[in-house]
Amino acid sequence: MKKVAIYAARRLATAAFTVLLVSLLIFIAFNLVPGDPVRLILGTEASEERVAALRALLGLDKSLPMQYLGWISGMLHGDFGTSIKYQRPVAELIGQRVPVTVTLAAFSLVLAFAFAIPLGILSARKKGSISDKAISFGSMLSISIPGFCLGIFVIWLFGLKLRLFMPGGYVSYRTNIPGYLNYMLFPAIVMALPNAAVALNYLRSSILEELKRNYVKTALSKGHTLKGALYKHVLKNAFVPLISLVGMMAASAFGGSIIIEQVFGIPGIGALLIGAITSRDFPMAQSMAACISVIVVGSNSAADIAIQIIDPRIKLYK
Repeated sequence: MKKVAIYAARRLATAAFTVLLVSLLIFIAFNLVPGDPVRLILGTEASEERVAALRALLGLDKSLPMQYLGWISGMLHGDFGTSIKYQRPVAELIGQRVPVTVTLAAFSLVLAFAFAIPLGILSARKKGSISDKAISFGSMLSISIPGFCLGIFVIWLFGLKLRLFMPGGYVSYRTNIPGYLNYMLFPAIVMALPNAAVALNYLRSSILEELKRNYVKTALSKGHTLKGALYKHVLKNAFVPLISLVGMMAASAFGGSIIIEQVFGIPGIGALLIGAITSRDFPMAQSMAACISVIVVGSNSAADIAIQIIDPRIKLYK
């Protein structure tokens, strides 16, 4: 456990450095975008006095290094700044939208593994069969189709034709939880399919690799059937590498929800981020991009640490 604790500390330190570097790149990128947010707010006819006053109020009169340090310091204390577009605290605006995006991302992850695990096991057991080829073709297709195209197809089929939900008729979780979950089901399926295909192929390869191990041959020599050895010994070892996918898929689901939210008209952080970028609301856009980077890096770091704890056979990084 001592080695795991040391590894976890190093991994968290690396994650913190990565987030800091990404935040610097985000800050530089947004400051390279042409256009003056102050002029955007006040208009081109505003007097220089009003421009200077607002620039000082937003902290844009300081040097770039001081602006960056002020932004990072504020975020560490929970102050993400004030939205230029909405004139409200960024943390408050993000807090109102995050539950929707988190629900969508979590829903899609649950569905992804609900699809991937049984199909991955079936594909490995029936290697080379028609069902295996059909599953492989389906997974390849789901990875190849862009999410927004699949979303439009789902809206056309399940919304307009089968009328299983009302396209654009988003229902808030604050007013109707069953209606909210019913509406979120279809965008969650769209997000889940590519991740399910990746997890399915990963699980299939892992199972086939484990079936070659000596302990499987030993189990078979003791009278176990292949099916029995698979469910009793192989799966618990084949599932361990999937943990690394959970972190990547969580990050992918959270980031991918931005596009799917636009397709289905879901008021999550996607619309907020796109609106902030198009209106040059730098405090909002910068803070949201930084939060997404924290989620991505944090998810992957947590998955790496979990693998080291669960499976001590995996060699720790030095």
